[in-house]
Parts: sequence; C-alpha cells; structure tokens
Amino acid sequence: MTKRVPRYPTIHLLVAIVAVSLTLFAGWTFLKMGQTIDADVYHAGLLGLAAAFFGNIMGALFGAWLAESKGPQTAWFASTVLRFLITPVAAVSVYFSAQVRPKPLLLAALAAYLILLFADAGTMLRFGSRPKD
Repeated sequence: MTKRVPRYPTIHLLVAIVAVSLTLFAGWTFLKMGQTIDADVYHAGLLGLAAAFFGNIMGALFGAWLAESKGPQTAWFASTVLRFLITPVAAVSVYFSAQVRPKPLLLAALAAYLILLFADAGTMLRFGSRPKD
C-alpha cells in the first residue's frame, strides 16, 4: 500500500487571493463613492491593497514551488513568512516611488494582508491536508 501525500492547493489559494482582493478593491471603491474621501487617500489605499495582493501572490507561488520537497503545511508556513516580508517592502517601495500618503497606504496594506492571511489559512485548512488521488 502506498502512502498518500497531501497536496498543496495552489489553484485554490490563488483563487482565494484573487477573489478576496477583488472584493477589497470593490469595497474600497464603493466606500469612496459613498463617502467623501480625498483622491490621494483613495489612490494610496488602492496602492496598499495592490502591495498586499502582490505579496500574497508571490507567497502562494513560493509555497507551491517549495511544497514538493517540504510538504504542504511547511510550505504554507514558509510562504507566510515570505508574504510577511514582501508586503511591507512592497508598500514602502510604493510609498517612496509614488510619493503617496503613508497612513492610508500602510493601513490598507496591513488590513488586506491580514484579511488575505485569514482567507489563505481557511483555504489551507479546507484543501491543504487532502491526499493526492
């Protein structure tokens, strides 16, 4: 009898990241439509969301690459550490290159990072421990 190896749910993670990110982008846009938010605050918030999106996509792809040798749970933990490093670096890089307001940029990146992290954790709990067929 062969031992079944759990698989890394790359597609499920990418779908969850894209779905949650689109929801956050739409929510931020609807908030701007309903409230009087300055254009530069709105723009900085969008860039913060984009930084978190970029960090999470890179982390998911890194986890998929690492999963073959380390296993899905270890790969997800390593990809989470990578996301934790990439997201603030991307947000600060955007801040210095685009000269936007720092508070909305960093708060949007932080909020999006945490929301995406919970979505990823739920996805890993749901799909990450299923064995390959």
